[in-house]
Amino acid sequence: MILDDGGDATHLLLKRYPAASNLIKGIVEESVTGVHRLYQLSKAGKLTVPAMNVNDSVTKTKFDNLYCPRETIVDA
Repeated sequence: MILDDGGDATHLLLKRYPAASNLIKGIVEESVTGVHRLYQLSKAGKLTVPAMNVNDSVTKTKFDNLYCPRETIVDA
């Protein structure tokens, strides 16, 4: 399984190592850009494995709203 943020790992694997895509069971994408890339691959018929968009999930939104602003303030 590929856990990706931005679609770079997915794009690299499917483009440079197409034979390895047979070993992948699925793709989990976290970013808007990565999800957009997955839709493009799907429309072109090049997405060979199931993919899940976790960017739009309620759980991710609640987690980000709870933890991300606080951690960002601490880092700043």
